Amino acid sequence: EEISVPKLVGLQLADARVLLEQLGLNVGALVRDPDVKDVENAFIYKQEPMPGSGRIRPGQLIDVWLSVNNPVVDSTNNNQPPQLPQQ
Repeated sequence: EEISVPKLVGLQLADARVLLEQLGLNVGALVRDPDVKDVENAFIYKQEPMPGSGRIRPGQLIDVWLSVNNPVVDSTNNNQPPQLPQQ
């Protein structure tokens, strides 16, 4: 059964792991900024696939990009249609 891609941006990796585990998903690649030392407490500022980009099956991986800084989430972008990945 497919589920919507969850929004991980703004979460710390440790919290994102708990959320993904509850949904039956997994963390994929970790792409960290050079200044990230403690990955579990680093903030996710980008993910692939992006939330709203469709549906994924349990067991699939979500790649995350990590930073020591909590990202500023653009709340003005709510009405934009989701961007579909390029084929």
